Amino acid sequence: SADAVKQVFPFNNVWEGTSMEDQLTAIERYQWLMITSAAIRWISMEPMLEAIDMDQASRMCLSVDRTKSQGLDWLVLGGESGPKRRPFNADWARKIRNYCKANGIPFFMKQIDKKLPIPADLMIREYPLNWAKIEQDVKRKELIE
Repeated sequence: SADAVKQVFPFNNVWEGTSMEDQLTAIERYQWLMITSAAIRWISMEPMLEAIDMDQASRMCLSVDRTKSQGLDWLVLGGESGPKRRPFNADWARKIRNYCKANGIPFFMKQIDKKLPIPADLMIREYPLNWAKIEQDVKRKELIE
């Protein structure tokens, strides 16, 4: 039945993610990510091609039904690599790092462009680990079994 299906969501083994490379894709994709029934929701800002205002993207999300939303669990960020890579501004990454810190979102700086080193203040490699969500998933699994 539909009620039985609702009880098993979110699946505790599903990670749903999306990529965002500029402000337009951030606004378009963030709202859809937030209404998924995945246990872990994450963003890959790769390649980041311009400054992205996550506050604006999350405000735009308010127009979508957020009843399923539990929030963002991880954000990975990196510049473009390869011979035709476009320029990357480390201040764009700092703005996102600050957004993540203010909102309790683990931040992972992957690369600048595979040649330039990551600045020391951006050398952050955090991973998602949400014990409250894990406990909730265990309880949900026990109810199903």
